Amino acid sequence: MEGQDAYNRIAKQLTPDFVGRFYSSGTNVGLGKGVIFDAIRCPVYDPLTETFLTVESLIYVLTHECDVESENERVFNEELLICPILRLEDLVETYEDELAGELLPSFLSNLGKRNVSRLVFLPPIADVMNFGGVLYLNQITHTHADALQREGTARVCAVTAFGLQHVEFGLENHLLRPKADRLAFASALVG
Repeated sequence: MEGQDAYNRIAKQLTPDFVGRFYSSGTNVGLGKGVIFDAIRCPVYDPLTETFLTVESLIYVLTHECDVESENERVFNEELLICPILRLEDLVETYEDELAGELLPSFLSNLGKRNVSRLVFLPPIADVMNFGGVLYLNQITHTHADALQREGTARVCAVTAFGLQHVEFGLENHLLRPKADRLAFASALVG
């Protein structure tokens, strides 16, 4: 399946104004939540070597801007949470064999309907992410704030309030949904 076909499958599930309302230039917002950067170094686990490698990736910033602004001179403000963005065509290429037949089209339709809790679909960004991409919420990681200023990196854009609401709904649904197991009401540990 080609990237355009995958995007068309997802787009059928979206409201007509979804794409047009999602991004702004990002020039009027500070470094922080909702900003998208390209060519940012971040860790990726390699199961073959059981080590973390670093790659340059398109990323979405999760940390609130007040927690990383250089003007806020306080401890613990130099690291920020990020989520790598997986381009849709790369997702298709990686999982096409594993999701053979109607499994991949069905998966993409569910992604567009927001039925895949660990992924948040992001619409296309011209010349950066032509068919859109996904935030894989199980890959939330961190980087140093200085990494965003490194030569070769680029601020791409920022999400709008509408886009932020979409991403935050995905984060809340994935990270804060109730635990499936029943937990004890009191500690069973005796000291």
